[in-house]
Amino acid sequence: LIDNEPSVAALVERVVAASVGNPFFAEEIVRDLAERGVLAGSRGHYRLLGGLDEIGVPATVQAVLAARIDRLPAEAKAVVNAAAVIGTRFDVETLQALLPDAAPSALAGLVSAELIDQTEFAPRQRYCFRHPLVRTVAYESQLSATRARAHRRLAAAIQERDPSATDENAALIATHLEAAGELADAYQWHMRAAGWLRPRDLPAARTQFLNARLLADRLPNDVDDVIELRIAPRTMLISTESFVGID
Repeated sequence: LIDNEPSVAALVERVVAASVGNPFFAEEIVRDLAERGVLAGSRGHYRLLGGLDEIGVPATVQAVLAARIDRLPAEAKAVVNAAAVIGTRFDVETLQALLPDAAPSALAGLVSAELIDQTEFAPRQRYCFRHPLVRTVAYESQLSATRARAHRRLAAAIQERDPSATDENAALIATHLEAAGELADAYQWHMRAAGWLRPRDLPAARTQFLNARLLADRLPNDVDDVIELRIAPRTMLISTESFVGID
């Protein structure tokens, strides 16, 4: 990543020590140093500007990623934050549900910065985060209220985009509503997903019944029909046990 030149040998040793054997951490330290102007040149051919003692290396890979994301232009930062709410993988159409004016140049800049990769060009442009930690840091850097609003908008957008596939997308809708804190609505969507999956993939349906059960147990006791809500997924889990080999 840096070079084999004697002038940067000490820096290489320092990066190796700081990254404690984690290749991804080493890569992010080098990218961070280049973006900060500590290193000049290009990948594999960097040279050090200034003294080695002046270089500050963040203690964790999360700190490096947070610093890199924070330095992004406002438009690119908005894109990476919105994409983090969508998930590890995302497409432009879903991204535009949160950012209608998302510019292709912002996505291109994130690809150049090696924060995301483009995985498909046609018929739909799809991207993924270069590493799950990039998504995690971008997601957790946002206010919880901001994330909740984005998850609600995504849940609505998924329903509106293809009404004929609502049942098929029920599990995804439930996931976004749960992340938004809408537990009662998320419960209903997990149960709907389970109903759609049951004749197609019983183990997957049982996962949805389990998710619904866990959500029902988190609902306050004063919610209408809460006992029914707690019984229903348990009934389905018990009644389907023998079909998946549980004695």
